[in-house]
Amino acid sequence: MVLSNQNLNTFLTHLAIKHNIDLPKEMSEFVVDRNPETNKEKIQFVFMAVSEISGISVGNLLGKNRKAEYTIWKHIARYICIINRYGSLSFIANEINHMDHSSLIHSRNLVNDLLDCNDRQMTECFNKVKHLINETNKEKKDVNSIGSYSGHSDS
Repeated sequence: MVLSNQNLNTFLTHLAIKHNIDLPKEMSEFVVDRNPETNKEKIQFVFMAVSEISGISVGNLLGKNRKAEYTIWKHIARYICIINRYGSLSFIANEINHMDHSSLIHSRNLVNDLLDCNDRQMTECFNKVKHLINETNKEKKDVNSIGSYSGHSDS
């Protein structure tokens, strides 16, 4: 029997939850947290953190406004939700103003590309948000801190 990526993800998630298994890091990247209420709270928290750092209201971050000063922050918030696997792309997209999942793919690719080429503005903005979220999670003793994804560092 051959499993598709989606079926493998579902299978691994089911096994991990059912048997309370901590998957190795290499496998855990495929597991999406399936608790919608927890994920909704995490998505809201990310957007509130981005709002606090950027000075842009959560409403404007979730809105359809395409002002240049808003878009970098919108992409960062979406990217953080994706890399932390706060649900499927469709779930996250639905929570973020009922957008299409392809907008999330664009955000993920854009932030990845800009971080990979060490774009100064993107790196500074991302690191500010990452620092705030990690500090807040340390205070709450939350294990969902944001690490250095794709080799990105705070420098």
